[in-house]
Amino acid sequence: MKHTLLCAGSVLLAFMLAFSVLPGLPLIASGSSVPLGSNLIEDASSTFTDITNLSQTHWTGTVGSPTVSLITDAETGTCLSFIPNSSYSSPALNLAYYLSGANALSGQYYLSFQYKITYLSGADIPTAPFGVTIRTNTQTSFSPQNPNGQFYADLPSAEESQAGVWYTYTTSFDISDADLAIQDRNWRFCLHRIETDAVASIAIDNISLRRYDETLLAHGVTSAQTWVENEAVFVSDTNYSDPYEDITLDLVLTNGTVTYVIPAFWDGGRVWRVRFVCPSAGTWTYTTTCNVTTDTGLHGQTGTLTCTAYNGDLAVYQHGFIKTAPNTKYFMYDDGTPFFYLGDTHWSLGAETPEMIETVGAHRQSQ
Repeated sequence: MKHTLLCAGSVLLAFMLAFSVLPGLPLIASGSSVPLGSNLIEDASSTFTDITNLSQTHWTGTVGSPTVSLITDAETGTCLSFIPNSSYSSPALNLAYYLSGANALSGQYYLSFQYKITYLSGADIPTAPFGVTIRTNTQTSFSPQNPNGQFYADLPSAEESQAGVWYTYTTSFDISDADLAIQDRNWRFCLHRIETDAVASIAIDNISLRRYDETLLAHGVTSAQTWVENEAVFVSDTNYSDPYEDITLDLVLTNGTVTYVIPAFWDGGRVWRVRFVCPSAGTWTYTTTCNVTTDTGLHGQTGTLTCTAYNGDLAVYQHGFIKTAPNTKYFMYDDGTPFFYLGDTHWSLGAETPEMIETVGAHRQSQ
């Protein structure tokens, strides 16, 4: 038999969830943390591990004439510290050095670092103690020319920061293929617009440059429990101008006796997700089918999973999806167990007295 199985549910269940939440039924969270590749900046210039002199790092450039040194911090260990002699003086790190060879890839990059500020005695804490920029020696897609004829990326400023506390700054910017084609690139990451009327010194540590990599999101399913939702994620080989129209992706799930076809949904970028359940224990296999058969990220992906019987207390996982009985007069679970759906919304609550609202709230909380 071959069935089209809706993603971890049925039309009836979806309808009921639109108006209420079934007690004890967990909601499926969408999305995940940002998938980032490894840090392109080596430890010597990132964490300053086992470093005794700045010449051992790539922090050899400066903007202006800051006083730069390595210090030992009680919390982070060795870190870079500098005293700005003007609002535009800072140590600088050439990011282009890390974007060559196999790492010369266009895309979105995340720049992150920790910082700690020491303020001048009696100074008020500024709302934006410093700005962050990437100064380039020629115009790029992320560093337009400013009125002074300079090229730099105007990244967000740091937020108000208390003295002596480590904070983490993170921002992102895009690098194009045309940017990477520029010869003799000098892309200096540094701080600027420093509030020198208040800031005495700034320490920075744990600097990272990571590329957004959607392929890290891809994962299959190797184990499951009956009727419990699973999610497989597939990443296309390329971006599509109209994913809704360009791509049809299904996951074909079978245990050798019964086969289900579950449609995937586009989740932005190059990511497609499929959510499904296994209605019986045993070994299941799946294969993806895509209308664009040359896209190996979507088409022909396979997997095998072992499904065991659900051993929890949720009725919907014990008995299966909710459906109508053959006579269509009542609800039941997939295995035939009767299902009683009770709606107890207190529609007139808004018209009740404050005392009654408190009583109802206490009663519902106790339930």
